[in-house]
Amino acid sequence: MSDKHKCGKCGEKLIIDGWDLVCPNCGLVYPQPFFEKGPRRDDHSGILTIGIPTNSYTPYALNSFKVLKTLCEQFNLPRPVRLHAEYIFKCLLVDKKKLHITNYIYLAAISLILATRQYKPISPIPIMKVIESFRKIGYNLRKKTLMKNMGRVMLTPNGLRFKNIVMPREYVKRIIAELQDAWYLDENLRNIVDSGLLDKVKIKAELMLKNIKERGVIGKNPYILAISAVYLAARDTALKKVITEKLLAKKFKIHETTIRDYNRIIRGNI
Repeated sequence: MSDKHKCGKCGEKLIIDGWDLVCPNCGLVYPQPFFEKGPRRDDHSGILTIGIPTNSYTPYALNSFKVLKTLCEQFNLPRPVRLHAEYIFKCLLVDKKKLHITNYIYLAAISLILATRQYKPISPIPIMKVIESFRKIGYNLRKKTLMKNMGRVMLTPNGLRFKNIVMPREYVKRIIAELQDAWYLDENLRNIVDSGLLDKVKIKAELMLKNIKERGVIGKNPYILAISAVYLAARDTALKKVITEKLLAKKFKIHETTIRDYNRIIRGNI
């Protein structure tokens, strides 16, 4: 981190308090613009914050925001941490498509955990303790889903950044290319391969994955989803008896039952 994001007096890493940068060690305030997004006056507290105002939230988002504030109070978090958690929530809400999250409660949990990790004077809240706190008020969070999405968010001095997420359809081209190398299994299949049918399978599989309902495939392996889509796309072509579950399982070293399970998932969410 550059020196301009550290306290000039004690050298401690600065944290966000509303629109200011604050040193958690000595308390010095640096009232300077820090984030690219413009400030907005929040309707619930009058504090100058970043992101969209809460009066523009959907009912689900507003409820999750209130849950976040409630848990911040239950954990007795310092005011800078609470404000930072609210800031993270608003940023995640704006960019939620990059995380592929449809349940806003997970945004609240991620915001709470990340905010406490940045504030050194207090100990970070363990993930299981956060999950248990949400469970007590009626929200059942899955640790695997929470950890997976937390791993995609990076806190930087310039705000939040998201790691690149590979979409299932982006694997299709690679899978088709690998299948072309598998035709040595049967010399009689070369004429079928050279006829351009694989290109049609590729286009259909990519379209299938593009139109799939996001909610139904959250947490699923994108690579296996792509393999399954290639299999289903081939069912309506002359490759029906060529691109089989057995061939795909052997080529990509996965079990046939796994492909069948993902076939059902895709069929149920198109």
